[in-house]
Amino acid sequence: MDKITATRRGLLLAILLLGGLVLFLQTHREPNVGVELAGVKFTVPRFVLTDQKNEPFGSRELDGNVWVANFIFTRCALTCPAQTAKMVRLQTDLAQNPAWDSVRLISITVDPEHDTPEVLNEFTRRYGVDDERWKFLTGPHDRIYELSQSGFRLSAGRDTSRPEGSVIHSSKFVLVDDHHRVHGYYEGTSDEELDKLRRDLALLVEAKTPAPISTVPRK
Repeated sequence: MDKITATRRGLLLAILLLGGLVLFLQTHREPNVGVELAGVKFTVPRFVLTDQKNEPFGSRELDGNVWVANFIFTRCALTCPAQTAKMVRLQTDLAQNPAWDSVRLISITVDPEHDTPEVLNEFTRRYGVDDERWKFLTGPHDRIYELSQSGFRLSAGRDTSRPEGSVIHSSKFVLVDDHHRVHGYYEGTSDEELDKLRRDLALLVEAKTPAPISTVPRK
């Protein structure tokens, strides 16, 4: 084998390895923040969990609604308070628009052993949550983590390197249409991303109702 042939084969092997690495990274990373509306990728699988009123709640109750979901837990001291504050702002903006009746907000705990319906109910009182339109959900640990990882394709787990087993979860908001199709991911701690979410949410709601959602945030 001459040097040129060996070089070509080495180059081909390097390209194949690089392509495999790129494919791996694309299939094992979280979705990009602010995915465009045209980039619908998949449908969230059907699910049933338990809400803050200790009632079953899931896909059936969300049928026909546009919804925004996130994953938090009540003992979280990092991103969760900021996420919840942003969701409160979204609830306040939506409450002033007739389209609120066709929108739902969903917060799913990744610490279900602690976050029982009673704990979630007390948590929602502190934030003035509209119990009919903003649901906090809990349920079996395995089911929730599977829903986050395989259903929404967001990270969820526990850091076993720490004695207390700290909870690991995504801080993204997920915009889902009335057919349970994901339309975008938005950083749940960012004001700029919240504005993007408002605009994209308005487009989805306008597509199904004549009442648009205002994209101008309240002062």
